[in-house]
Amino acid sequence: MLADVFHVMATTRHDTVVTHWAIDHPVHELFPGLPQQKWKRRSCGDGAHRRRIYDWARVEIRPWHRADRQHWVLARRSVSRPEEIS
Repeated sequence: MLADVFHVMATTRHDTVVTHWAIDHPVHELFPGLPQQKWKRRSCGDGAHRRRIYDWARVEIRPWHRADRQHWVLARRSVSRPEEIS
């Protein structure tokens, strides 16, 4: 019997995912054009030198996979260098 378990999977910016726009869309192309309001500023807690604050955004992927599930790619970017997206 298969367990119906939610999970998180790590990926790299060079991987591809299924999106609304293409069968295989490069992850690194999903985030640079997002509107500013899609990015949410959140803290990752205190680091060795200061509080770690990043902007976070998500993009829906695999829209037709299952109606009762949502799939997302999550990214973070530097507040001081917004072109640096992880």
